[in-house]
Amino acid sequence: MKKMDLNKDIIILSGEGETGAYERYEGEKTEKAIKAKLEEERCSGDRWARAFVYSYDSEMGPVYVDFETGEQRHISESEIE
Repeated sequence: MKKMDLNKDIIILSGEGETGAYERYEGEKTEKAIKAKLEEERCSGDRWARAFVYSYDSEMGPVYVDFETGEQRHISESEIE
């Protein structure tokens, strides 16, 4: 996977079981800092967390790319807490 531009908008999705919530990441925009944030959110395996980096706007809205897998996802502003 090619290197992402981490100076863009980053959204964290974290939760337990099937339920999760999006929040805007406001921390340092380095690979190390984002990985540390995901580890913190995951609480030693009690929860799950993913980070999404803004990629581009489509007709359906903003498209973000999963920081770890490269999977693309539409995330609307109304979903972000």
